[in-house]
Amino acid sequence: MLYWYNTAQEIDSLYQMERLKVTYYAKITGIQADSYETLAEIYKNKQSIDKAIATEKDNEIKDLKKRNRRLIITNTAMTLGVTALAFSTIYFAIL
Repeated sequence: MLYWYNTAQEIDSLYQMERLKVTYYAKITGIQADSYETLAEIYKNKQSIDKAIATEKDNEIKDLKKRNRRLIITNTAMTLGVTALAFSTIYFAIL
């Protein structure tokens, strides 16, 4: 009987330590969970979400760079065209 009492006390002690660790982790990170398994799952989900956000951000940056290049080329072409048109207008006005 004493053996089972000691075993139960040790198991309870380990359980209380785990609860304290989970509670302190929840206070530090702001993630509330019941066990280490839940914390691990939440962390895995968080990593997946962060990876998806990073991928989406990289794709958006690539798209913006392409659009920016097109705008620079268009603006340069339009500037040269307007300048050429102005010079040709002045040239024909003088003749």
